[in-house]
Amino acid sequence: MNLKTDWLFNVKEFGAKGNAKYRNPANGQYYQDSAYTLPADEDTAAFNLALLASEEHTGGNNTPLKRTVFVPAAII
Repeated sequence: MNLKTDWLFNVKEFGAKGNAKYRNPANGQYYQDSAYTLPADEDTAAFNLALLASEEHTGGNNTPLKRTVFVPAAII
């Protein structure tokens, strides 16, 4: 099995923006800018879609969360 070809799902291909660069400690929310004026996009749905796709890819029985690995795109 080749991890980079058989098991790689990029959440950005499922709609994730990945633009939460700054966390405002006053309200706990994430923002795109350091002035806390542009709220970051919610990427949870994209992660869920990627997990569902990985389950479909493996027949639904080989992707328990303990085996699912999320790595920054810069590492790949």
